[in-house]
Amino acid sequence: MTLDTSQIQKKPTLKWNADPNALYTLLIEDNDIDNEPPMKYAHWLVTNIPGDDVCNGEEVATWLPSFSFNVGADAQIGQPGVTNRHLVLIYKQKGRIDDISGQAGCNPGLLDAPRIIDHDKLQADYDLEGPVAGNFYRIGYSEGWTQYYACYFTKCMGFPLPMVIPGVNDGAECVAPQ
Repeated sequence: MTLDTSQIQKKPTLKWNADPNALYTLLIEDNDIDNEPPMKYAHWLVTNIPGDDVCNGEEVATWLPSFSFNVGADAQIGQPGVTNRHLVLIYKQKGRIDDISGQAGCNPGLLDAPRIIDHDKLQADYDLEGPVAGNFYRIGYSEGWTQYYACYFTKCMGFPLPMVIPGVNDGAECVAPQ
């Protein structure tokens, strides 16, 4: 299913066939970022989820709505029809995970671990079982929201992301307060 960013501004409610006595990890990962080198991005990472009670897990990377953009050679944002796959993966843990750093809020950490992540490495590093449940959705260009997140990332990172896009991330509202 292809979603518009406007449809996922709030954290999703997820259910899976969980052992109520087990701990789980949830990862929502953008799997199609066209970058050199290729990268995958965590829009949500929650560990130590008791059963399927995500609200009582530990948010490692707080919810950031999925969005997608492509920038053409003319520095115009958006290519209708181009979408990114966002994987929703649930892993069963063998025990508590207490040694993973977190990221929340508008700061340069938006492009650091645990946001820049690969589900295979996460699974190997923490000896996770599965995925025991999963799904995916596609996100495409979302008029207004794509521009908003290009500006938001520019403000948080302190530099234009992915580049200066006239009228999108070059305004005063996209500059971090000094």
